[in-house]
Amino acid sequence: MCADAEVMRYIGPGEVESPEDAWRTIAAILGHWALLGYGMWALERCDSDALLGRVGYIDRPGWPGFELGWLLARGHWGHGYAREAAGVALRHAFELLQRERVISLFRPRNRRSVAVAEANGETQHGNIQLMGGQTLVYEERLGAFATEAIAPSRKIGEIRGESISVAAARIRASRHERIMIVELSPKRAIDLSKSADPMRYTNHSCRRNTWLSIAQGRVEFYAAQPIAQGDEITVNYGETHHQGQRHHQRR
Repeated sequence: MCADAEVMRYIGPGEVESPEDAWRTIAAILGHWALLGYGMWALERCDSDALLGRVGYIDRPGWPGFELGWLLARGHWGHGYAREAAGVALRHAFELLQRERVISLFRPRNRRSVAVAEANGETQHGNIQLMGGQTLVYEERLGAFATEAIAPSRKIGEIRGESISVAAARIRASRHERIMIVELSPKRAIDLSKSADPMRYTNHSCRRNTWLSIAQGRVEFYAAQPIAQGDEITVNYGETHHQGQRHHQRR
């Protein structure tokens, strides 16, 4: 994979790796895990032992930020593997590693990887010089942000989740994990924690700029006031954990 010039075209200096270079890369990946407890995973199909590529994190000293990156062998391009794996890794960074910001770094002409990042909700936030070339900085933050100006009363989005009992919801809410659960009635609730919708990251604020509508197993978000492009979208969840780790809304 790393000896393929097309695969390595936009990686680092844009050069293929020799066997010695590949050995150092493997050692760096293993060292990252040993020192930090997280890093790059080998990416495989569930129904085979074939290596598709790698996906995971770079968080070494001096790096521009906590980076999510991926690299796939050319024969596995175009099947959605990168998007699926990067999406899972992004949620893992926010929900289990408790990261507030995740970045991805690309050469400007690396449109395939940019498309993967954008499909998972990352947006461009400037560019930097890195490893001898211009590098685009994409990022996703723990929160929901307006990608355009939003007029009052406009529907912003919705989240669908798992229907569970209130008793089960309160058990889940007692665990030390980032969750989002909405109680619909004294007996039923929706667990939205595993939703793939970007609105799942909407944070609580007592001075919120949106309001909720709950109907037919989904939670809808509407603008309560004009929201400017780039502003964080927030909602008053009612009874809530103000450290931002557990949200709880009673209808």
